[in-house]
Amino acid sequence: MQRYYVPPEAIGPARIVISGDDARHIARVMRLGPGETIEVFDGTGRRVRARLERVTPEAVWATPVETLPEAGEPPALLVLVQALLKGDKMDWIVAKATELGITAFYPFVAARSVVRPAEERQEAVRRREARWRKIAKEAAEQSGRSRLPALHPILPADGWVEALKAELSGRLAGVRAYFADEALTGAPNLLARLLPNRPEPDLRRPFEAVPSDVANLNAPGSGAPGFLVVVGPEGGWTDAERAALRALGAEPIGLGRRILRAETAAIAAVTLLCLLQEAASGAGAATSDGAPAG
Repeated sequence: MQRYYVPPEAIGPARIVISGDDARHIARVMRLGPGETIEVFDGTGRRVRARLERVTPEAVWATPVETLPEAGEPPALLVLVQALLKGDKMDWIVAKATELGITAFYPFVAARSVVRPAEERQEAVRRREARWRKIAKEAAEQSGRSRLPALHPILPADGWVEALKAELSGRLAGVRAYFADEALTGAPNLLARLLPNRPEPDLRRPFEAVPSDVANLNAPGSGAPGFLVVVGPEGGWTDAERAALRALGAEPIGLGRRILRAETAAIAAVTLLCLLQEAASGAGAATSDGAPAG
């Protein structure tokens, strides 16, 4: 069943209206017609199966048929704070991190970031942020999510630390915060920090058992309602940035024995944190309709 994001105000009790690119996709690419069904979601957790009533390239009208349970979301906050990268690397990170389940994305300008929005016209910055919203929407549609991640404005080089401090004492209070540090290559990695009691793995049966301390990652009252990971730019962190992140309560982590590119580090960290959250909650691997993933 095709899935489409629809703004909350476009989903009424008796009618759903889809416009723009999605209407053209339904009419001209998928060639769907009256009587066929699609799934729509509003980005806040609501999912609805809808029957198409009228289809044109300009607008599509549908009738709600069934409210579906929320699906495809991580059991707790999963926040990526990413330094700006050059080229289309940020587009790729937004897409893949959305697929993996991030709940919020904070881009920022690090001391060694090549991209400097302060030197660009504001229109260019707005276009970049609009492109990320479109990429996140399409990734959420494809991956079966019920919610869209919160995409925050780019934090400036001279203000991102204070902005992150405010978030960690406000809406993100209590999350476990980490920052990926290439200087820790070969040191205890993220998995070792999160699972200190983890036994030596048996590679013949890597997913057989979940260590007991995984069960406490998202436990009520554990003080860990979620995770936040900060990833730096291509040139790495300055000593001042490392000190500032530590002062915020973020722990430095390694991501294995190799030096990863910034975009690889972001996806590696998000993947591991998402899988640990789901293991802790007993979510397992399932598709949006509850069937085992193939």
